[in-house]
Amino acid sequence: MLWLGVLLLALQLGFEPPAAEPEPPEPLGSWTLVPVPPPVRPLLLADDPCAPPRWELGLEFLYWYPRRGWLPPVVTTSPPTSLGLIGAPGTMILYGNERIDLRHDRLIGTQATLAWHFDSEGFWAAELRAFFLERDSSNYTIKPQSDLLLARPYVNAVDGSPSAEIFAGPTPTGELLEGSINAYTRIEVFGQELNLRYEAWSDETLTLEAIVGSRFLQMRDRFDVTTSSRTMPDRATLYGVSDHFQTFNKFYGGQVGLRSTWHWHSWLVQMGGAMALGATDQSIRTKGQRLTQTPDLRDDRPLGLLVLPSNSGAARRTIFDLIAELNLKLGYQATDHLRFFVGYSVLAWSRPVRSGNQIDSLNTDQITNPLSTPMRPRLTFRDELFWLQGISAGGELRW
Repeated sequence: MLWLGVLLLALQLGFEPPAAEPEPPEPLGSWTLVPVPPPVRPLLLADDPCAPPRWELGLEFLYWYPRRGWLPPVVTTSPPTSLGLIGAPGTMILYGNERIDLRHDRLIGTQATLAWHFDSEGFWAAELRAFFLERDSSNYTIKPQSDLLLARPYVNAVDGSPSAEIFAGPTPTGELLEGSINAYTRIEVFGQELNLRYEAWSDETLTLEAIVGSRFLQMRDRFDVTTSSRTMPDRATLYGVSDHFQTFNKFYGGQVGLRSTWHWHSWLVQMGGAMALGATDQSIRTKGQRLTQTPDLRDDRPLGLLVLPSNSGAARRTIFDLIAELNLKLGYQATDHLRFFVGYSVLAWSRPVRSGNQIDSLNTDQITNPLSTPMRPRLTFRDELFWLQGISAGGELRW
């Protein structure tokens, strides 16, 4: 107990313990290793859960319906006295004079979108989009027969009167022909875009983006018709006539558009539209064949019925054109990085050429005299409005 009393007395009297002795100085030329903490890496955008995404990757399944192509009357039948002429008593149009149904009457395809936000705030993005649709076709066939009169009608360019070339049944010259016909159409469409997007407005419920960029769109269309006839009853003489029309349309242009997205909890509704102005490069290619073959002779000439010397070959032109597109999508935000959606789209193309519209009135004197006038048919470059519309479903990954 004595030492405790001495300690309390020392504290009351202000006793201070002696200072610690200083450490001796470090000798010159010596080194001491001091651990250095690792540098702190700055927080990148991908590490910040609140930062906007850098990349967007979308994939859609397309189920679109095209505007069907027009064909003039292709095949007629009639009593022998009417010669298959349109407007004559008893003449019926078996194929053509309407927009032709495709085999599936829809085009199935895919659309892919890749976008990159190249600023840290996520306002600006470069976007690449492309769609590809399967080709679709139609096929009309009459097998060889001689019971009915069958003819290919056309308009006589000399006087504008209806005319026809008989390929089955009785002919005005007294022959009886066993004939068949096959008519075929096909269409394919695909396109690409390269856009720059700017987020002009954004809050908790609404995002508004402005779009400027370029668009490419291509459509290929064709029409082929072939008839084959044999004289009856010996089948010794063969007649074959075929015509082929192909059209190619390539649009190149710049476009502007808007895209708005409304958010409500995990659901979103997106509406967008764009208009492109530019040029369409159009090409038309035609060829024909007319074959007459007997046991002693074969005559094969590069002309058909609808394709004669005056419109055989290829032609090309470039015109000013316009494309408009509207899209509506309903989406669900499944996670922070993944969303799913369904949509409806309409794409309209102002002035492409289709193969069926290039059939002109005929001066069939060119079959025997290529320089016969008037020089008809011609490559007409008749154009018309084309559209695609349909539904889509897909997903989008954002990171």
